[in-house]
Amino acid sequence: VALGQSRFLADVLGPYIKVVNAIPRIVLGSIFIVAFGIGVLPKILLAAVLVFFIVFFNAFQGVREVDRNILANAKVLGASQAQIIRHVTVPSALTWIIASLHSAFGFAIVGALVGEVLGAQSGLG
Repeated sequence: VALGQSRFLADVLGPYIKVVNAIPRIVLGSIFIVAFGIGVLPKILLAAVLVFFIVFFNAFQGVREVDRNILANAKVLGASQAQIIRHVTVPSALTWIIASLHSAFGFAIVGALVGEVLGAQSGLG
């Protein structure tokens, strides 16, 4: 929400987020296995990283796409910044977030499967 509302934060942190997003997920899976050992945690982290960026970029865009007229009306009616975020910005961004969940669920399953292939203790492989 903060990145979507603040142009300065988006300009400063945006390139770093895009660089981390550009790292191949298979590399992250290997790093997680080396850092946290073979177990459940690296698989969960890999699935979470795959899902995070999909949902993050959609939430970011959803916050950016809030109708300016509604924001202006809320300010005229005396809404505080917290009330604007809670009652205007978040509901507007929720449509984008919910739309991204369809893809995110599939990527979570793929992340868990790739994590299982990379760091299985036993099994067929």
